[in-house]
Amino acid sequence: MASEEQILKSIKSRDKQVLELVVDKHCLLLWKICQKSQNDPLVSERLVTEVFQQLWQNPEKFTGEKKLLLLLILCCKEKIAELGNETKNHFSKDESDSSQK
Repeated sequence: MASEEQILKSIKSRDKQVLELVVDKHCLLLWKICQKSQNDPLVSERLVTEVFQQLWQNPEKFTGEKKLLLLLILCCKEKIAELGNETKNHFSKDESDSSQK
């Protein structure tokens, strides 16, 4: 596979084949990371899809000193945290709605 700099340059140029290579290489690991915090495989799949969508839409966020895989993992963990916050907010809202009745 090409260097990470070349990979990101290709993704910025909208090379879908390069993105597919990145997805094929890292998808399973990211899914396993999600699965550790989620019991639903479909939720894990959705989170991983969101990570790769973010890579496609904002490849500049995946540049820097850190390796691409690490940045993908960090993005994945952010998505997991966001989902956790959404769930907490949803339950908090439900509890406050029921206590007002």
